[in-house]
Amino acid sequence: MHDKIFFIGTGRVARECLKVLNEHRTDVTCLNVEHEDFPIVEPICKRLGIEFKSFDRDGLKYFLLDQRSDTLIVSAHNGYIFPRAITDKPNVTIINFHNAYLPDYRGRNAPTWEIFNGEAHGGATWHLVDSGIDTGSILVQTKVPISDDETALSLLTRSAQAGMELFRDHADELLNAERHGGGG
Repeated sequence: MHDKIFFIGTGRVARECLKVLNEHRTDVTCLNVEHEDFPIVEPICKRLGIEFKSFDRDGLKYFLLDQRSDTLIVSAHNGYIFPRAITDKPNVTIINFHNAYLPDYRGRNAPTWEIFNGEAHGGATWHLVDSGIDTGSILVQTKVPISDDETALSLLTRSAQAGMELFRDHADELLNAERHGGGG
């Protein structure tokens, strides 16, 4: 079990993940680096009693580099790219939600590319974070069928819903994830 759990993310997916985290652990801290036009994350943290800390990108980097205990970072709908100095720290494990079926569609706008390329399904994936973009080991994932009249927004929404369900259904497994088969 990790000594510290940090959460970083935005929007509806973040809200639902924070609810699940709060049910499983009482020592979660939410780290924020992104402005939300319609704040969702800070209000849910206040309601659930989860500590909320805001940083600029450099401030977050140095805060995470300063962590010495066994740390898990849960990243969901998060635009912050973790620098190699953080992904390579032996005491830090990062899990990330990606709104596509990896390893095929890494990076941003994956649902758009899944539709454009005529795929039969998109997906939702929780994976370990390494120094690449969406290249870490897959922890859990599910396929989301793509209909003939699918839009990028509708697929994104359904993939996000599938990701939240995966997080809820596999929370114990995900919260105990360790990178490289040991030494989280």
